[in-house]
Amino acid sequence: MSFVKDYYLNITVFCILLIVIYSSFFCCRNIDKYNAKQAPLSFYQDITLIKSSVKLSPIVVPKYKLIFFWNSKSGGTYWKNVFQFIQGFNTTGPAAHIPKSNRLKTLTDFTNPDVVKMILDKSWIKAVFVREPRERILSAYLHVKSSSFKPCRRVVSSFSGFLELIKTCKNVHWESQVQIPEQFYRYMMIGKMSNITEFSEKLLKKVGAWNENVKMWLHSRNLGNLTKLHATKANKALLQYYNNTELQKKIVKESWCME
Repeated sequence: MSFVKDYYLNITVFCILLIVIYSSFFCCRNIDKYNAKQAPLSFYQDITLIKSSVKLSPIVVPKYKLIFFWNSKSGGTYWKNVFQFIQGFNTTGPAAHIPKSNRLKTLTDFTNPDVVKMILDKSWIKAVFVREPRERILSAYLHVKSSSFKPCRRVVSSFSGFLELIKTCKNVHWESQVQIPEQFYRYMMIGKMSNITEFSEKLLKKVGAWNENVKMWLHSRNLGNLTKLHATKANKALLQYYNNTELQKKIVKESWCME
């Protein structure tokens, strides 16, 4: 089962890498020559589109020149706690997902010209974090199943019914993780849930935020506890819910291509 899960996740990462390569050699091979004033109109349009999703607006850490593209049900709470800690913010206060309380900046806090400057500046690190799609969708289902939440005001009675529902019922918890314009993938670091510990250290070292205090804090908090709100034991439940070939084909055909 672990082999199958890793296989599917590796396909996701491989697809993202293909976009990175395509963007570097074709779509954006001349992007380096632009500055904020010379950037094409499409660049500004892409930025406006990204900023329109306030709930999922990329996190910006000016102190460490980092733009972080995150996704719901993919360790979002964990990453917000991390970025709070490295900036000296309180991580035990209000919920991490309340913008007015978590003190984290997002792209919506910056003007489009400023965002263009950050994107084009190689000294700014861009990173995206993803989760194995089947595991992520299952995590969303288990959350709906165990809560009073009724997506699109409909009661979900089974996993197969949930898969039918999400075809038309839009929600950030199960929509595609990859919604970034192609040119944004250049110089992008890509992390995945299965190696969250290693990627955390790699990313924080890259931006210059890694030190003994951060290391001790991560170990003391325990990565498992930091991500428990989104984990919902989806990894262990994969075999139980994805237990037939037709269901596997369904999730791959209807959701995979969007990832």
